[in-house]
Amino acid sequence: MKQIQVKLDYPGNAMQHALLSFTNEPEWSALAKEIGRSFEIPSDKVAVTYINSGETFIRTQNALETFYKAHYKPGKPIRFVVKVPDPKLPIDILSQQAQKIHDKAWGKEWPHRTGQIKSTEIAKLPDDCEIEVPESLDYDCFIGIEELTEALYCPPMDVVIARGEYEKLRKYLEEAVGKNERDVYKNRSARHQFVMQQSFYLERNADFCFSIWEKPHFFLYLLLYRLKQKLPTAVQFNGSHYFVFDEHGGKRWKQWKKYSSAICLVSELPELLEIAAVVKETSGDVSQTLCHIGKVGPSIRTVLSMKKLDQPTSFENDAIKAANKLCEKASSLGVISGECQLFIPTPYLWDVFETARKALKNHDSLKLFFLLSSHALTRSAAGWNLEMRMHERMCSGGAPIDLIPASGHGELSITPFTPSTNLVPGTLAGLNQPKGASFYWMPSVSNFPGIDAVLGDTDRNIFTVQCSIAKDHSAPNDGILKASQSIPSAIRNAHSWHHVVVSDTLATAQKQGSQAVSQLRKTPREQANAQVLINMNVWYCTLYD
Repeated sequence: MKQIQVKLDYPGNAMQHALLSFTNEPEWSALAKEIGRSFEIPSDKVAVTYINSGETFIRTQNALETFYKAHYKPGKPIRFVVKVPDPKLPIDILSQQAQKIHDKAWGKEWPHRTGQIKSTEIAKLPDDCEIEVPESLDYDCFIGIEELTEALYCPPMDVVIARGEYEKLRKYLEEAVGKNERDVYKNRSARHQFVMQQSFYLERNADFCFSIWEKPHFFLYLLLYRLKQKLPTAVQFNGSHYFVFDEHGGKRWKQWKKYSSAICLVSELPELLEIAAVVKETSGDVSQTLCHIGKVGPSIRTVLSMKKLDQPTSFENDAIKAANKLCEKASSLGVISGECQLFIPTPYLWDVFETARKALKNHDSLKLFFLLSSHALTRSAAGWNLEMRMHERMCSGGAPIDLIPASGHGELSITPFTPSTNLVPGTLAGLNQPKGASFYWMPSVSNFPGIDAVLGDTDRNIFTVQCSIAKDHSAPNDGILKASQSIPSAIRNAHSWHHVVVSDTLATAQKQGSQAVSQLRKTPREQANAQVLINMNVWYCTLYD
């Protein structure tokens, strides 16, 4: 593997030199860290220069990426001169940069272009895909964003697409604070600014403030809109300073006062074609966009970063490391707020996570599953609590649970429903267990309609399990068929199949059992396409003795 060499000269009392090696083009954070180690400089104070029609500073990721695109020649070493900027100098430089942005954007239209992307430009969606994708998307794209992000110390980006969600958020903010903002600004002698942080919007000298959790793309979109409308605005992307834009110009300010009484607005995730539009405007090639989204979920920044990876395995290796690190801390994970739910967004990432999770003890494995499973999003709090108790009971071993035959099948011989201690990964591959193996399987993703688990025992029985406190519940047919089709036919046909409904009370369980019998009753034609449902026994039970 070819290595990238960075030669460094550090002029001081005596000239110092260093040679650094990287396997890929280093990001600024990594480069600054290594430079700081080499010359005993705080990494946040590091800056380098290169000769390009004069001396050009590099101290941000944006500037470094600009250097790579314009001046880096693969195979040749990179040569930088290390600088430690005068502590007083950056204030003037930053104010000058802010003034340039003000001159270009105050009362003016920022350079942009319109575009269109069609669904036919991306890969064909799988037949079982649940995402609705329109035929095309027309969009407005702001260009020349590098100049803006470099001046504001904003995370690097090439373009900003004006997503429909951004327009909704902007209009909401206008309705919430717009009238107050204009009235206060006209009637008060004190200057009034609308202040934006990377995760917060604040109104200064007003009676209230707003906070919004979003990505930098929206902040830049909103900033450009407000500058065009000549609305005084402050923006902050790091903890040391912020920039003020008003009729007097643009300038760098120090930290502001603390704020309180913020509210939170949650935006919609970007749609597939919106992400593809950003990719198209950034690199032009959208052929792998669907594949990338299928791996990482609807994240614009992550999809763009995947396109920059030299090797396809780089992201997978990072995902494996993250999953292993998460599992290492399983026993020490704290309780998260009841107002939020963490979850893993894609089956691909769940597969990576499940591979790491199978090395844990059942207690820690369940703890992580409960913390990250999207099942909680589809249930009431009481329903999710019952499901969690069921999973804990069914993978802890112990005495069999008494099953009661559901109505409609006559008398059935009692079949033991014995909990297992073999908790297997919740991927489709986890269902591929040997004949007569004892196992307990919980689906990692909630696309097994009507079933919440599968249990196998040493007597060659397979139980699909549905847990619910509702008297009316979804039919398990599709979930059972999907689970059975994931098991090799030789193993599937060698087992007796059962369906068990679990509830919190015996009366509800009995009603659910009767309903399941009706739902699983098939016509001869339907049975021919679903052999596993023909002789399926239906049972019900509770978790209480």
